[in-house]
Amino acid sequence: MDEDRVRAALEDSSTPPHPFGRSKGAEMHRFAWPGLVLAAAVASCGPTISTFSPIAYEQATSRSKSMRGLMDRATEPYADHRADTES
Repeated sequence: MDEDRVRAALEDSSTPPHPFGRSKGAEMHRFAWPGLVLAAAVASCGPTISTFSPIAYEQATSRSKSMRGLMDRATEPYADHRADTES
């Protein structure tokens, strides 16, 4: 009895069934994933670093010089610089 209903449903459908039991929409979704992954990979290949900025370069080099002076004083005892910290 069930076989008769299955045959009748298959005969009434306008599209033939997929040979592996999947719908055509599911098959198209399976092939869509590689395209989406490829699109994401291509989109992520853009520039990852900003362009050169002379202002940023100047600030970085000036801070580097001031940090060197600070680190030079960091190796000396705290007692020698107590007056600098309290003012």
